[in-house]
Amino acid sequence: MTCLAPSNLGGGFRHSDLERAAEALSMRLQPQDTALTTMNGPVMQGRMLLHEVQPGLHATGYDMKFEVDLPLVEEIEEDVILCSTLVSGESEPMVIDGHEITFSTGGSRLIFVPKRRVCIGSCVAGTQGAVAGFSLRRAWLDQFADDDGTLDPLRQMFEDGVGSRVLREGGPLRALAGQMLSQDYLGALGRINIESAVLASLVAVTGVLTADMRVPPGMSRRQLRRVEDARDILAARLANPPSMEELCRCVGVNPTTLRAQFKATFGTTVFGWLRDRRLEVARVMLAEGEHSVTEIGWRVGFSNPGAFATAYRRRFGYPPTAERNRPAG
Repeated sequence: MTCLAPSNLGGGFRHSDLERAAEALSMRLQPQDTALTTMNGPVMQGRMLLHEVQPGLHATGYDMKFEVDLPLVEEIEEDVILCSTLVSGESEPMVIDGHEITFSTGGSRLIFVPKRRVCIGSCVAGTQGAVAGFSLRRAWLDQFADDDGTLDPLRQMFEDGVGSRVLREGGPLRALAGQMLSQDYLGALGRINIESAVLASLVAVTGVLTADMRVPPGMSRRQLRRVEDARDILAARLANPPSMEELCRCVGVNPTTLRAQFKATFGTTVFGWLRDRRLEVARVMLAEGEHSVTEIGWRVGFSNPGAFATAYRRRFGYPPTAERNRPAG
């Protein structure tokens, strides 16, 4: 579960809030000399991150193993943008205002909530997940009211209504999320480490949004948004993607138009993008080494191990079994 904006976050998180929650769940807290808090008990074990970087901008996340099934219902404050990256492990889907939001390992999502909403999800016993990112209030942007427009992509998100979007691959967000959860530094240096990662993440996200706002020739911004919605649906359903007809119904575009506009936007076909995304996610999972090659292929939508191996070799130049022996980076 990746609900990163507790209801009291907008007004400033207090450690006493966490202590009361832990007491209710029979957990022991071990405060560290950073913004990270260690939590050990019969319900969950690991670390939680809640830290105010600036008024209206918070670092949020956790690196946790869940010992029991835990249903979660959380109220999210209005006028919030959430950015979260699944650094490692698993995350159950969550639902905000009827929108189901899923995460893949190494993937980043933006979730925008202009009005107070309820987030519903769950944590499954025996699973582990590390998630980090930031929450940003509209009020934080107000201090830049006279800027040169470079933050307009963030402002625009508040006008689009409740929803989420997958951030395109290739950015530094996963490394920055891992930096937020790092225990390499203590005290003031630890807080600086977290705050610098949040600010760098904010710059990276704004850069992605700015690039995405460049509308291909012959398309309107509304048409671009529909194509991006189609991409996000595919990203959320890698293992069980919709048919072209279902995808078109979801975004309100006919197949001929969607095929043409998708290729104009992303430089590949609809299912060419899906194949490449499956293989990129598989590559991350193989490097982590937590599952067998066959299981990873199945998790990203390849029911035939031979087809997975062939597609992987064609994409990266070597078989999936060789991925774990490759040097990092």
